[in-house]
Formats: sequence, structure tokens, C-alpha cells
Amino acid sequence: MAKKKTSTRKTAAKPAAKKPDRTERAMQAAIKKHRGEKLSQSDSRDLAWWEKSQRESIVSDALVSIPKGLYCQLAGRQHKVIDDAAERFGLPIGGATIDLFDAIESLHTVIADNSRSIIPVHAIDTDGADDEEMVYKLKLAELQEKVRKLQVHNERQNISLTHDRGDSIDRQELRRLLQVLIVKLRAFGQQLRRASNGQEAQKACNEFLSMLAKEVEEGDLRV
Repeated sequence: MAKKKTSTRKTAAKPAAKKPDRTERAMQAAIKKHRGEKLSQSDSRDLAWWEKSQRESIVSDALVSIPKGLYCQLAGRQHKVIDDAAERFGLPIGGATIDLFDAIESLHTVIADNSRSIIPVHAIDTDGADDEEMVYKLKLAELQEKVRKLQVHNERQNISLTHDRGDSIDRQELRRLLQVLIVKLRAFGQQLRRASNGQEAQKACNEFLSMLAKEVEEGDLRV
């Protein structure tokens, strides 16, 4: 009688059971807690994680659609002031509801783009000012900043005009003149050291000053 052949094929392994993800584990922990069962440390961590994520989700959903009135309260400004800012600076705060994330990002973009021209807060006295007075003070400060810029521009124009008329000294020329003067002073110092008495030193000093004054008057300092 022929022997029955034994199959060499391996039995396929059963797929491992899928482990529940953290949300599922958190739900299971919540059910345990509801039933009054004792939670393990792992259950407590999963449940705390889920509750925190839910709170963050609720807060995030609320912040993307804040009522205009609540935004005005948060900003401490009247509707008109908020609407003026929205129109003037193109901020997304003019609608009935406001996405706080977009509003904050836009505000910081405006600040970054205008950092050189924004007036520092210490330059404006806003103590006890209401909204209308605040707007007035901001406009006044803005005008003062424009006046300051005009003054700076005028000063630069005056400097340029002085240079064009030949009344100013070129930086390189000034450097050359200073170098010449340094050489002359060194030579004068050596001459003083060679003087045998105070009378000779006084004479050398007078001659040096006279020569220097003449060259300055003629506009031709020479080594």
C-alpha cells in the first residue's frame, strides 16, 4: 500500500490583529471611565490626550469665526475704528465674522512691511484717550513723522547744494589734507626736540604756525 505523501506546503500564518489607534484606545478608556472601571496609566494618558485635542479643536474652530462685536471687545476699539483700519490697511477684519488667525497674520505683515515708518509707541501719549482722540493723535503723529522726513530731506538737499557750489571738501581730499598735516606735525615735533633752548623752540613754533596759516589761506597744503 502506497504511503500517503505529506504536504510540504506551510500553512499561511493568520494576519495579526490590528492594534487600535490612539483615538480608539481613548474611546475605550472613556467607556471604561463611564462604567466606573479603573483606568490604567496608559488609559489615563490616552484619555487625557484625546480630551486635550478636543479642546484645541473647539478653540480653533471658534477662533476662525469670531463675531465682529467680540473682536471689537478684544481689540478695545469701536466698530468704526476697526472698519477704518480694515479699509485703510486691507486687513481682513471688516466682515461680520473674523478669522483671528488671518487677522493676526495680516497685522504682523503690515508691521513688517512698514517697520521703518511706524511711529514707536513711546512717541505717542495715549493715556486716557478714547477712540476718536486716539485716531486724532495717530494722525498727528503721522504728520509729525512726515515733517521729520521732510526736514531730513531738506538737510540732505542743503548738503548736496553745498557740495555742488564747491563749498564742501571731498572726503578723499580731506583725508589727504589730514595726512599732510600729520606729516607736518611730526616734522615740527622733531624740530622742537632739536631746539637747544626755549627761545629756539618758540621761534620754530612761530615759523611753523605762520607757514601753516599761509598754506591754509592759499588752499594748498604741501608736505
